[in-house]
Amino acid sequence: LVPSCALAVSDERPVSTQSTWERKRCHNSVPKEIHPTISIYFSKLLRPGVYFDFLGRPLLLKQVRLHTAPSFDSDGGCDPYFLLHSAPPNRRSLADTRKSLPVKHFYKKEEYFDLCGPWKVRGDIKLSLMDEDKLSSDDSMCHFWFHTSFITGQYLELTKDVVDKARKDKKIEIF
Repeated sequence: LVPSCALAVSDERPVSTQSTWERKRCHNSVPKEIHPTISIYFSKLLRPGVYFDFLGRPLLLKQVRLHTAPSFDSDGGCDPYFLLHSAPPNRRSLADTRKSLPVKHFYKKEEYFDLCGPWKVRGDIKLSLMDEDKLSSDDSMCHFWFHTSFITGQYLELTKDVVDKARKDKKIEIF
């Protein structure tokens, strides 16, 4: 967080700070990557008159939509479900969609798939998208963090470059 914040305060304010950070980072003293959403959030805090509610505002998460099905199964599709967790130190499980929705197979050719709620969320939230496997342990496909205080509209749209694990798929082999 500190390197991200330092970049946000500096005169260089690129849309994505990762490339700037990659050029500026010290070889062994800091992490190799910075999550782009941390920089975006922190830069919003620097705006005059912005108040940040650390507890977060309570929201109702109604739907999670993923455009295209990641390739985690032999047919190129996946069997998605997701887990919602609150942040440490009081980390707790908020939802496991396998308990409320049947896990359905989605094929690579499908334009999108939805997992519908509602789920109550507040504060720092981690959403982990999982792939159910019958014969082995489930795969973690991707995950992302968000803070409900930064959601100002009716929806939160994330692109591939800010979703952990998905943004590392540069050759578009999985996502």
